[in-house]
Amino acid sequence: MGQPLMEKIKLLIVCIGLWIPTQGMTVPSDSTELDKALAIALQTDASINKFDIIQKVIFKTPIEEETQQFAKLGTSLIDAVYNENKIIKLTVQSEGESEILVSEYYFREGQLYLVVKELSIYDKPFDQGGRMHQQKKFQYYLQNGKLQTCVYNNALNVDYSQSESNNKGDRLIQESMAYTELASK
Repeated sequence: MGQPLMEKIKLLIVCIGLWIPTQGMTVPSDSTELDKALAIALQTDASINKFDIIQKVIFKTPIEEETQQFAKLGTSLIDAVYNENKIIKLTVQSEGESEILVSEYYFREGQLYLVVKELSIYDKPFDQGGRMHQQKKFQYYLQNGKLQTCVYNNALNVDYSQSESNNKGDRLIQESMAYTELASK
């Protein structure tokens, strides 16, 4: 196949969302800022094996607001991913009696820019054969330390007042800093 035809095929695949852009490719210019942040996060995830990963287990430490409501919070597993000693991603999985929260924090040039939280709630405790009852997914896009957008279950934009937005952005940054500190110990 000729080079120009291959580039057209790649562009078509990018536009319909099946291609994860690689180094040197750009996200289509009509994408929203959140779409661009998600595309960069996908690039990080696609090449995660080439980075340094530190894994930690912490017990009964409710750092995130959501985990403070868990019945019998058990453990949290932290994967901290570094590129040349700079944090680029944190993944935290926290388990309660009948809930699991997976939080992914993405960093660019040392700044938190995207947080994806997925909460799975089960109808009864795991040790009693619980089945997933409900799932909630939040995507938070931050810019310069301020929350810009929150999307609920990939469809609904959550409207926060200015003060709520500032508080939520600050809490997300504090969470990421606390987990980064725990992972580095």
